[in-house]
Amino acid sequence: MPEERHKHDGERRIVLVDIFEGKAEWRRQRAVEHPDDKRNLDAATILDRLAKSVDSVPPSTLNSFFELYEDYEGEELSEELRQVGFHSDPKTADDFCRSYIAGRTIGRSS
Repeated sequence: MPEERHKHDGERRIVLVDIFEGKAEWRRQRAVEHPDDKRNLDAATILDRLAKSVDSVPPSTLNSFFELYEDYEGEELSEELRQVGFHSDPKTADDFCRSYIAGRTIGRSS
């Protein structure tokens, strides 16, 4: 069951840090390939900031984020992460998670 993959708060926080750090590293690699496009380094800086703020995400927000993440198997998350530094500038991991949750739940029935 997907919800069993990351069921503990601490595990979920580690996974979220890994997601942000992995995408930050990917952006740094893109910055080397495209040195004239400053947005990749800007995105990496934002993603590093998000990784450092994961501990401040409330448990209820973290749980909602992972329910949606596991439900959609990450495709929507990849899209949301691609927007960081280009079309979005979340200040904290909590901001990012709430934006992700809002974007995935608009139009869904209760």
